[in-house]
Amino acid sequence: MGLEHRRSAPDLRHRALDSLIYAGTVTNYSAMDTRRIDLVFGVSYDDNVVRAKEIMQTVIDADARILENPAPTVMMLERVKQALEENGLSIPYPQRDVHLPGQASG
Repeated sequence: MGLEHRRSAPDLRHRALDSLIYAGTVTNYSAMDTRRIDLVFGVSYDDNVVRAKEIMQTVIDADARILENPAPTVMMLERVKQALEENGLSIPYPQRDVHLPGQASG
């Protein structure tokens, strides 16, 4: 019985038994010396996204556990938001309309 090794990211390695390769995969998070963690944070559409990015970068820079190489990145779509605002457009807030049977709309 053999093992198949493959990588899905620079610091993440998967290992699976040949007999189980189609049934499932074992993800080994501790196989590499370093790990990448992707975190997603929401910022209000009304907030200053440039300032939010600066604050996140300050927090990252102050944390000794975060490696300098590879350097962490903070990605935001501030250019897209700014371009929309400059053209009189805004990003709508997510919403859901609920329609109940037998209730008048209005």
